[in-house]
Amino acid sequence: MRIRPLPLLDALRLASLLSPYVDVKKLNPEQSALDFVDDIVQKISAQDFLLCIKMMTKKTEQDLEKMDGFDILALFTTGLRENKAIALLEFYHSLGK
Repeated sequence: MRIRPLPLLDALRLASLLSPYVDVKKLNPEQSALDFVDDIVQKISAQDFLLCIKMMTKKTEQDLEKMDGFDILALFTTGLRENKAIALLEFYHSLGK
């Protein structure tokens, strides 16, 4: 399954979903990508996690229920990378959100 960068409005919606779980001002440039994703996964609600995955993959909830949990986590990680989540969140916050 291929994940592509989201169009701007969808990317901003993704940022609005992730924003409560990421403190952009406290991001550590030395933090690994895995630690960044782990921090989000530990904090994010199941509903917001599902919405993010659905948005990034264009899959339905029923499609995702058939998948292995590790595959879904890999899709989430890939989606954050492809959509440049850190830069996206910094941009989103610069808009005053």
